[in-house]
Amino acid sequence: MELHLEERELELLHPWTLSRGSSVAKRYAYVAVVHDGLSGFGEAAHNARYGESLPQVREVLGRFQGRVTGADPWQYQDLLKELGAMAVGCRSAVAALDLALFDWIGKKAGLPLYQWFGLNPASLPLT
Repeated sequence: MELHLEERELELLHPWTLSRGSSVAKRYAYVAVVHDGLSGFGEAAHNARYGESLPQVREVLGRFQGRVTGADPWQYQDLLKELGAMAVGCRSAVAALDLALFDWIGKKAGLPLYQWFGLNPASLPLT
């Protein structure tokens, strides 16, 4: 398995306003896991409220690259546990890999993830 990293700035359709301020764009780190000719994608949406920053996310994801290279995506439980221990204080980096691995698994299995998890999309909350 290979891990690819990229940063992108997303222009928001509407300003995002919280008590801490407003923004019209967000810059996040994105990952792709590539294995057997398929790519799975994930986003590391860091949050300053939890002490995370984009430079920190980039650094942690960079450390993940060496561990993920050559790993078996079907062994994701052990891999995510190990990466979680490497990413104390930066859960968004682990979340990005989690999302990318499950995206890859869904594509490999030919199933949408709601079906993989046995969920009924009609009863899921809107997000």
